Amino acid sequence: MGYLYNSKWIFCMLFLLIECQSQKCLNQINNINTYFGEKADYVDVTQSGEHNVKGCVPLNYWGIIRYDKNEFSTQNYAQLSAEFIKNAESECGKELTQWSSSEQEILENVNKTICFIAKSLTKYIIFRNTPDLNTEYMFKDAVSGNRDIITQFMKELLSRKGEYYTDQNFTIFSNNITDTIRNCSAFQRKIKDFDKSNFAKKPEFQQMINNVKTTLGYKSNFGLEQLKLVYDLCRYEESILSKDSAWCSVFTEDQLKLLQYNEDLLSYYTKGYGNEYSKNIGCHTVKEMFNDLDDFVNKRNILKAIITFTDSVQFQTLLTALGIEEDSNPISADNYKEKISDNSYLWRTSDISPIGANFAAVKYDCHPNTKVKFFLNEKPITIFDCPNGMCEWKILQEKLSGITEKCTFDFCGLASSSSETSKDYSLLYIFSILGAIILFSIILVFYGYKRHTTSH
Repeated sequence: MGYLYNSKWIFCMLFLLIECQSQKCLNQINNINTYFGEKADYVDVTQSGEHNVKGCVPLNYWGIIRYDKNEFSTQNYAQLSAEFIKNAESECGKELTQWSSSEQEILENVNKTICFIAKSLTKYIIFRNTPDLNTEYMFKDAVSGNRDIITQFMKELLSRKGEYYTDQNFTIFSNNITDTIRNCSAFQRKIKDFDKSNFAKKPEFQQMINNVKTTLGYKSNFGLEQLKLVYDLCRYEESILSKDSAWCSVFTEDQLKLLQYNEDLLSYYTKGYGNEYSKNIGCHTVKEMFNDLDDFVNKRNILKAIITFTDSVQFQTLLTALGIEEDSNPISADNYKEKISDNSYLWRTSDISPIGANFAAVKYDCHPNTKVKFFLNEKPITIFDCPNGMCEWKILQEKLSGITEKCTFDFCGLASSSSETSKDYSLLYIFSILGAIILFSIILVFYGYKRHTTSH
């Protein structure tokens, strides 16, 4: 009897222990930054590759860096997180903390990443000599409002031997391509038409929503919007602020894989290969790069480097136009099991477009030949099947010409779909008919009235 009593007591204690632990935030995930999509920390997910090329000297640098402070808005996070915590009643839910960081603090931490990239670029001899800013280096701002970060980047890049470069009299050139992209109706319509909730309707995703709700003991409605808030707070704290975030410990690694895949789908079908106009947009940045490289090769100016700061749209459409990280079997909401299980897909935003993502084309003098090597997030990348990633300039000219020769924004004029156009014509036709009927009725009434008065 005592044995049975003790067994029941031990069973009950084990049950309570398991039940309690299931409600605690216990998940500790290695390399968690790899699941944060475009909010992944650059330092954690990238690794600089070899830039030295035997028998060659790097002479010119063309680069584009993803930085747009508007992509790091945390507006209302304090209020939203406070309201959320009130509804989270489990032990795990009680571990959550209200958002308390300002947008300024977020940007300061993002700026540290940008300065890290600047310091990393000093490995190139191009940036080692005392510069003449306005004749040897060109900085472009494609989104406007980035002067402060470009100034910080420039100081970190060009300071020498402890001497801090303080000259403020340099020009930042405007690059208005992002305005053109925002006003390109055909491209923007594709972005708007993408069903962001399609993947979230899948059974596994819905199961994740239910599981997270249970883990938090959330007493109110819990759907995609609430899940996204938890994910964003997790990413901002863990990645940008470098904190151990209780919001992240809510998730298992498998759940983060689903969230990451959802982010990748959104990027793929709005700024990547899933948007049929992405290459039409990206070819303009390719054209800009091509022209600048051609000027470098033919010594039309004395510039050593051209660096543009832009948003994720221009950055990712550039990669698309160049055919970088293109999946032979496109990712979709339907093949996620296959893609996630074998980790086989290439368009992974945490790898290709983390915070501070950058793409570079470096011109090398490999006497007697001129060659260009490409880098994505400082790692050498092969484009156009160039041997060892080094492209002969003459061959590269042909390849880039094939991308840029028919590159225009004419397609942006396709603002209305055929269905909308036919709808407009239908309305015009209806109003025309109604107008004719009204006019005919007036004539009949007038004619009848005239006959009536004449007969009398």
